[in-house]
Amino acid sequence: MTLLSFWISNCTLLLYYLKKDPGLAIATIEYQLRISELLHEIFVLLVKDAQRRIDKILEVSMLEFDTIPGLDDVRFEGEWRVFKHFSLRSKSPVNNYSPVANLQSSTSLKRSSSGSILAPIFRAPPSSPRQRSAPSPRNVTSLLSSTLFVLQTYEIHPMIIEQVMCQLFYFMSCELFNKILSKKKYLCRSKAMQIRLNVSAIEDWVRTNNLSLSLINHFQPLIQLLQLLMCWSQMTDFSILVQTTKELNLINPAQLKRVSKNYRYEVNETRITEECQQYILQLEEDTERRKKRYSTESIRSDRSDASSIIYLTVSPTLPPCGTGPGWEDDDDLMEMKDSEMLLPFAIPTSTEMLANYGGQEKEGEFIPLVPDEWMEKLDLGMRRGPSSVVEELTSQWEAEYNENEDYDDDDYDITIDSNLQNLQISGITGSI
Repeated sequence: MTLLSFWISNCTLLLYYLKKDPGLAIATIEYQLRISELLHEIFVLLVKDAQRRIDKILEVSMLEFDTIPGLDDVRFEGEWRVFKHFSLRSKSPVNNYSPVANLQSSTSLKRSSSGSILAPIFRAPPSSPRQRSAPSPRNVTSLLSSTLFVLQTYEIHPMIIEQVMCQLFYFMSCELFNKILSKKKYLCRSKAMQIRLNVSAIEDWVRTNNLSLSLINHFQPLIQLLQLLMCWSQMTDFSILVQTTKELNLINPAQLKRVSKNYRYEVNETRITEECQQYILQLEEDTERRKKRYSTESIRSDRSDASSIIYLTVSPTLPPCGTGPGWEDDDDLMEMKDSEMLLPFAIPTSTEMLANYGGQEKEGEFIPLVPDEWMEKLDLGMRRGPSSVVEELTSQWEAEYNENEDYDDDDYDITIDSNLQNLQISGITGSI
């Protein structure tokens, strides 16, 4: 990650230098395009590396970590627990309850010390080292902090940093969404409450680090799925079900059907009516026919437009993420989310680069400099011919690179203390 961050920074600066000079801006158009493509490739490699690190701890830290004590003892219908002591729980009152009216209140479930109803039931922070090292949302936020620290240390443009974080948040949202929907043990009311509180820890991390709140918008499908699970058993009336599904506009019928089929009811928890189940099945069948029709029309459209493809440049402004139209407008008909999909990547414009690199405060930090030894070799190349010097420099660089090629990826040990202040990076052999 450190090496990729180093080269993203260098390539962005080189592109800035080429665009800043009027003569070079015209003479190096072809090379600017190649550098832009190279930037995108390095960006993808860096994101994949960060995703791999996060994926190792995502499920155990976000889905299996229990924030609220006592919910492990919840009994489910058809579950046998012979060797585990449990206590019966009284049935919750459900009179005069409207899921739609409480969607906003369920969104506000988070760790808070501002007089929240849930504040008294939170556990005290673990004291022993073993407890502190146990998987929790803090493991995920530590990795995010490490990634953000490396990107900022290498002076990567803020716009590229924001796109890296957007891609990581999109990946986490899709992976958590798919794991919850595909594993029956997570499809229950109590587990949805636990996971929602864990997600709020990531939201708090975004606010603490003063990052764009658009990152949280990537969690909207995940949050709506958790809201659906928390109020699933309260949709005993057909009209309430219809109204709730309209409010949760990012959950498509295929996902509704999966929840209806695999939802785990607690003992004495109210089941949804047969009429509601039939409505969900009919809605899913209608959507399946629509998906087949959409696929056929898409193939025909691709064939007719194959001869008139127009390549457009990517807009430098980031698109809004996670908000806006629901699944009906976006034709999001698949049951699972595509976590491998890459969001649009935009390279900062000349104006945005000038604002970051050309300000008076940083004017002296980003002045291009060629070492004297390189200038001597370039001058020698002008006399002897450029080809021999290029070959000499290439072989010299490859020899130096191969000496440092034996390091392992695990040598980059990035650790953060409890206050996220003292960060130690070991294994970095070069300098900026």
